[in-house]
Amino acid sequence: MTVNFDPVPQLAWTAPPAGPAGAFGPVAALLHACTGGEPLRRPRLVAFGADHGVSALDVSAHPDWVTQERLAALAGGRGSLAAAADAAGTGVRAVDLTPGAGFPAAGRIDIEDAMDADLLDRALTAGKDAADAEVDAGADLLIGTVLSVSASTPAAVLAASITGMEPVDTTSRGSGIDDAAWIRKAAAVRDALFRASRAGAGVTTLLRVAGGPDIAALTAFLAQAAVRRTPVLVDDVISTACAVLAHRLAPGADAYVISAGAADERSQPRLLEVLGREPLASWSLRAGGGRGALMMVPVLRSALLLVPTEPSDPSVPEEDPAAVAADLTDSDEQLAPVTAADGSEAAGQGPDSGTAVTATDDLHADAPDETDTAPTDGGDATDGTDAGTAGGTGGEDSPEELPGVAGPRYPQPAPGLDGEERMPQAIDSWDSALL
Repeated sequence: MTVNFDPVPQLAWTAPPAGPAGAFGPVAALLHACTGGEPLRRPRLVAFGADHGVSALDVSAHPDWVTQERLAALAGGRGSLAAAADAAGTGVRAVDLTPGAGFPAAGRIDIEDAMDADLLDRALTAGKDAADAEVDAGADLLIGTVLSVSASTPAAVLAASITGMEPVDTTSRGSGIDDAAWIRKAAAVRDALFRASRAGAGVTTLLRVAGGPDIAALTAFLAQAAVRRTPVLVDDVISTACAVLAHRLAPGADAYVISAGAADERSQPRLLEVLGREPLASWSLRAGGGRGALMMVPVLRSALLLVPTEPSDPSVPEEDPAAVAADLTDSDEQLAPVTAADGSEAAGQGPDSGTAVTATDDLHADAPDETDTAPTDGGDATDGTDAGTAGGTGGEDSPEELPGVAGPRYPQPAPGLDGEERMPQAIDSWDSALL
């Protein structure tokens, strides 16, 4: 392999404790660290397409030419995938790696290698260049996907190789194939896995023997996005398997991967376990093409707004509550006594008598004692804000004092921010885009 990747930059951020963003807090903090606190302005979906020789076994419900139709429809703003991207405010790019664009079809992986070394390098370069082009144009969140017919067959081989699962467990129905087609597909996955295991365990070897131009390009795309400090969303078996391989190509790339949701396939939970990621949702979608990731984009936009933008400065010392109380007691200004609603004097009134005010007047004129001024959650006694109220969460479990939390303290959000998760509404139907 002649395609190399620069070191992946390490992000200086610490996942905050549970706050208004809830389970989205760590992901929102990652986005905050990558964007510098700016809102998501240019999310982009990049789809790769190539031909696979294993299609000759009729392992898909669609003919090969559908791949180019999908790419053309996406580029032209037609079809359900383009509509979903538009609804999510996400731009699109279609990368054609089919024979029509000068890329040979992948070999029949059950009996021959998918690619030679030259085609592998071309595919990796195409994916790397696509990531660079998007980031250079201002992309701040990337979604990578594959639109190729029969791509779920090599994806099943990759999943079995990565997780150690049996081929029958990683082989899916894909585009909705019948039992006979599934048996042919599972046999192809079994034979391709055997060939890949004999060839070696290296990432590039696995891609060359059992992958395809589209899968190699997506792997390089995810790796280069991490090199360029740009987070990526994955949502299905193909993209998740490629994310695992991208981390092996460019160590540290996994830190930039966000799993949008769990697909309705048995191998994805195992792949996410290897990747060290939890899905943000459990929608069990069977619609491919990055649709699950697109559904998550508006949610991430909202979650990013719940991340505090001005971290507190731990170098500023807190004032002694007793000293503050003493200063208030010695003040030249004398406070009027407080009288209860029944006319009796309330305890803790000021030293001199003046015009009495009743408790029902809701005037806080009593002199604060040491208890009133002492902070309850580590807050500053002179900031004029109750610690339980300032956090927006109330109580004694302020994230600033949770034990075992490393890194800078995360201030609580401004009052009134709502931490309720708001998930997208279910989509009634999608045009078929399964592989």
